[in-house]
Parts: sequence; structure tokens; C-alpha cells
Amino acid sequence: MLHLFDANVLINASNMYYPLDSVPEFWEWVSHQAINGCIQLPVEILDEVLAGRKKDDPLLDWMTAHKDVLRLKEVVDPSLVNKVVTEGYAPDLTDNELIEVGQD
Repeated sequence: MLHLFDANVLINASNMYYPLDSVPEFWEWVSHQAINGCIQLPVEILDEVLAGRKKDDPLLDWMTAHKDVLRLKEVVDPSLVNKVVTEGYAPDLTDNELIEVGQD
């Protein structure tokens, strides 16, 4: 079963329950689950977190080292995207609005 994580799951785990330096077993388990395709982050979430990188942030160091296994492997179906845009959203979206919608 695939579990899609939002960044706050890893952030809260690191900050409140399982600091990387205190409970490395948890992070090894997360890595193992990601390698097996059970835990993934949507590419937009992962990229957003990594773009906000701060110096000396152990979680971001860990996420950077594991980004290839954490990233959701998804294939975009252009016909489904077009259907959602044309039928599910306003018909008069600007290019910038379409880009924003595409990040949903």
C-alpha cells in the first residue's frame, strides 16, 4: 500500500518525536519503506521543502540524501489533466492560473 506523506509528517516526526540523532531506527524504517514504494512524497512537496533549505538542518540533509526514493514516481496522463482543467476548473484560466492549478 502506498502512503503519500506531506512534508509536515517528516517535519513533526523530526522535531517532536523521532529526532534523527536520537532515533535513527525510525529514519532507517522510513527509508526502507520509501525504497519499497510504500512511502512517497509528491514531487511538488519534496521540491518545495528542499528549496527552502536552511543551513545545518539534519532533516533536510536526510531528505536530500533520500530524495530519489522519497519522490513519488508518477506518470502524468495529459488527457486526464486536460479533462480536469476543462471540466473541473473555470474555462477562462490564465497561463499563470493554469500553472498554479497544475500544482494541485
